[in-house]
Amino acid sequence: MNHILVVDDQESSRYFLKVLLEENDFRVTAAGDGLEALAAARRDPPDAIVSDALMPNMDGFALCRTWMLDAALGHIPFVIYSATYTEPADARFALTLGAVRFLIKPLKPKEFLAEIETVLKERAVPGRDRAAPLDELTFHTLHESTLDRKLEAKLAQLEVTNQKLRDSERQLKQAQRLAKIGSWELNLPTNSLHWSDEVFRIFELDKTHFRASREAFLAAIHPEDRAMVISAYSRSLETRRLYEITHRLLLPGGRVKVVHEQCETFYSAEGEPLRSVGTVQDITERTRNEDQLRKLSLAVEQSPNSVVITDVDGNIEYVNDAFVATTGYPREEVIGQNPRFLQTGKTPAEAYTAMWQALHQGRSWKGELYNRRKDGSEFIEFAIIAPLRQPDGRISHYVAVKEDITEKKLVDLELDAHRHRLEELVQSRTEDLTWAREQADAANQAKSSFLANMSHEIRTPMNAIIGLTHLLQQDGLTPKQAERLEKIDDAERHLLAIINDILDLSKIEAGQMQIEDVDFLLSAVVDHVVSIVGQSAREKGLQLEVDCGSVPLWLRGDPTRLRQALLNFAGNAVKFSEKGSIALRAKMLDDSDGEMLMRFEVQDCGVGIAPEQIARLFEAFQQVDNSTTRKYGGTGLGLAITRRLAELMGGEVGADSTPGVGST
Repeated sequence: MNHILVVDDQESSRYFLKVLLEENDFRVTAAGDGLEALAAARRDPPDAIVSDALMPNMDGFALCRTWMLDAALGHIPFVIYSATYTEPADARFALTLGAVRFLIKPLKPKEFLAEIETVLKERAVPGRDRAAPLDELTFHTLHESTLDRKLEAKLAQLEVTNQKLRDSERQLKQAQRLAKIGSWELNLPTNSLHWSDEVFRIFELDKTHFRASREAFLAAIHPEDRAMVISAYSRSLETRRLYEITHRLLLPGGRVKVVHEQCETFYSAEGEPLRSVGTVQDITERTRNEDQLRKLSLAVEQSPNSVVITDVDGNIEYVNDAFVATTGYPREEVIGQNPRFLQTGKTPAEAYTAMWQALHQGRSWKGELYNRRKDGSEFIEFAIIAPLRQPDGRISHYVAVKEDITEKKLVDLELDAHRHRLEELVQSRTEDLTWAREQADAANQAKSSFLANMSHEIRTPMNAIIGLTHLLQQDGLTPKQAERLEKIDDAERHLLAIINDILDLSKIEAGQMQIEDVDFLLSAVVDHVVSIVGQSAREKGLQLEVDCGSVPLWLRGDPTRLRQALLNFAGNAVKFSEKGSIALRAKMLDDSDGEMLMRFEVQDCGVGIAPEQIARLFEAFQQVDNSTTRKYGGTGLGLAITRRLAELMGGEVGADSTPGVGST
């Protein structure tokens, strides 16, 4: 077995030649430079030496000169090989030094092996001449010239290679940016992480202020996905399988991105993980689109209406579950068929003509189709059929969305019959209502006349009674007569108040109550109310409080009806309170668009009202209970009239009360 010494400073080149020669029954010794090669050859002389030209410490040319001058090695054939940018002068220099061959990289296996076999055969030929050694000066001159030339050529080649690398790197960055794919490499022993520019863009981080690290990467992962990512990566290290996962990133402001990661891990000879090299791709938009497509697919598949997709010739390519349920035909029986197999012949021919005319013109069509199910039963569909266009505008398919309206058509027929019957009933009822309205109008007119007459006929004698009573009180009277006249005066005023309440309520219900719209001084209204109830309050030891806050001095509305409403509230407050105070307040709730919303309230310290009784507090002729009627008197009309007056003035009334504490 022939022994070959391989000398090359590139590990990959040494490995290639060693494996190639050993596979072809050669014994191989490898060395990394000229000095190492001389030491190895002197320990175990080879049958031939194959050396690279350019190496550190001692290059191939210097090694060849030393080799040839060595008495123990000079007879062993020396082969020099070099890169493709070698010039003819390099080969001449090598052969002058005593080399038997000068080969050019890259070495083709078959040709290289053939050269080695030839060199070994030539060595066996007796009388092979050895080249005369060059003198020291000539060698150094040629050696330096060769090295300078090769160095210039190599630098030029390196510049070309570097430029290609820069171009490739730029193209890679562009490709990563367009595909939204970044690359990363994690050095596991040092825990150092390198990111490409696209990874920084995906993570929305400034590479000038952010240092990539495994901890920082994990911190950017959505908290809900972090444990899953750590577990998946650890499992890939344990099983030595490809790491691949889709997870979320949580960005500033709560924004979320979806990324897809994969990596491969490389291990040492001892099985220790050394580095992981992988990619991360922003698939947020793709995920969003896939979700939209999934929703659209589910919407079509689960639609209660039949959906049919055909090619441009009308052959069915897709039907959803609703089509299967409506027609009774399974999918496998209808795919590839034309929908005309459903026809009953009852759809007008003009409908199909109009449909195809619209579709061929790129427009949608809608109309009714009379079709037949698999079991022979007939049904009616309302169909909307539209063309599907590709990005280039070409029509590739037609889609039909069809609703079974058979039941609806039957219902419509029944509704038509009912509608005709209702129209007859409505006409008859309208005639009855017209007659009733005329009768009601006449009754209202009569009621208005009656109210006007009653107002005059009742109030006139009452005014006379009140006036005459007043005159009698001015004459000289005995104490008993004065007491009786005072009781008559109280009774007649109470009766007049009842009559006024009844007449007011009747006017309101008859729509005869007119609300004024005039400017008035609020203080005048409030003072009038206080002056009327003040005497009664003082007699019971009650304190009157007035608070109008920041309400404007002048308001616009009906001061008479406002005064009447406040008197009803204040009078009740005095009537039902035995101690404490009574507060009359006015507040402005809103002032916009030239209108003001006011709140008037009266608060007392009286007996209070149970919550379940408040609902009927403002109903006519209603009081809390019969005992109130007996103890306090009253008709139950005051608050009902107040509610009607508030509504006529565009407002409302209400009450809050606690039994034993008081009411507002």
